[in-house]
Amino acid sequence: MSQERLGELAGCHRNYIGLLESGRRNPSYLRLTHIASALRVSLSELLSGSSK
Repeated sequence: MSQERLGELAGCHRNYIGLLESGRRNPSYLRLTHIASALRVSLSELLSGSSK
């Protein structure tokens, strides 16, 4: 999935997604829940890096 598409689904700009990926930003809990939902994974899966 592209940064642009993830940003659209999670309600944020693609640049913000890039900053998260590079470790230059720390997301809020609410933003993490939106990203997890956009990726169709649980919050615990997102944080642990594992998937089903």
